[in-house]
Amino acid sequence: MRGPADLLAWRDEFPAVGRTVFLGSHTLAPASRRTRAAIERFMLAWETKASAERVWFEDIIPEMRRLESMAATLIGADPADVTLSPSVTTAIASLASAIDFSGSRTQIVLSRREFPTDSLGWLAQEGRGARVVWVDGSEAADYAAATGQNAAVVAASRVSYLDGAITDATEIAADARRAGALSVIDDFHGAGVVPIDVTNVGCDALVFGPYKYLLGTSNVGLLYVRPETAAHLRPTITGWFAQRDFFAFDGSRIDWPGTAARFALGTPAAMSIFASAAGMSIVLEVGVDRIRERSLALTGYVIERADSAQLTVRTPREDDRRGGLVAVEVPDAKEVLDALLDRGVIIDERHGALRVCPHFFNSEDDIDALFQALADLGVAR
Repeated sequence: MRGPADLLAWRDEFPAVGRTVFLGSHTLAPASRRTRAAIERFMLAWETKASAERVWFEDIIPEMRRLESMAATLIGADPADVTLSPSVTTAIASLASAIDFSGSRTQIVLSRREFPTDSLGWLAQEGRGARVVWVDGSEAADYAAATGQNAAVVAASRVSYLDGAITDATEIAADARRAGALSVIDDFHGAGVVPIDVTNVGCDALVFGPYKYLLGTSNVGLLYVRPETAAHLRPTITGWFAQRDFFAFDGSRIDWPGTAARFALGTPAAMSIFASAAGMSIVLEVGVDRIRERSLALTGYVIERADSAQLTVRTPREDDRRGGLVAVEVPDAKEVLDALLDRGVIIDERHGALRVCPHFFNSEDDIDALFQALADLGVAR
């Protein structure tokens, strides 16, 4: 099997990789043995300790803090500036609830190419006096051209879920700050596969989740808020875990910390936290720089094979503009996807294109198997 021996050695960690042609880490990470062990560790604590006091203080809260710390390491932040949320959707909702749209700054600059969570979460703010200003493209210059003196928020994805194209988040954040607006970056399709340092990017907030490239599961969102920004925002969507001392059980007043933790909500999903911490530990162990190097080689090979098969590629070809997935157009994409899944080839489809995502444990042989299956189906040469 072709590929670096040290990375291919990880294949045994993911049982699905041995049973299928797994090229779908951009949509749902393969379950790992480490993740299963972490869930079983939580189940054992829950079963044997029984006491909520013991399980929460001895097991769950330490694992929450470990996950936040690992997430901070991943994005170059201080752990105090990262908090857990039930999902990216709720993280955006809590953040958006803290923004005042009653004055002259009412505009939210947003691309039509965003994932629905981002679009719907910000569109909902129009009920609070905001107005979405749509951007047709997704380049930094497109956002800058739409950002005027009435802009309150510029919201953008660093890596597109549609085709893996990378947007210059650093430039977007700088342009937003010059205009007096907040910058909110969605990095669900970048974190864990395209290195980032939020201090250098300079964004006010960044959201991402663990169940794609970070090898975790759902029901966990991660929110970074720049400390200078967090201290001035007062969310109206909040919960008891957002309080400075949430086990004080004082519901008579709001006592937010001056950090990102003020955007936490209710009781976290403990099992998902254990699973996601286990997955993220693998990513940090392998190293995002190494993952990026291998990802570029493999996605480049997908493009090469697609070209040979005379299929149209929607994803940028330049390394510095390409994230971790490749979108390949095929006729009757949904029907082709179903046929591939029946054959044990794990990818997905969005808007008429197959999305192919090799991760660090994949081999060029997996990509060859995909294109052989496409040829067998009469789709590729």
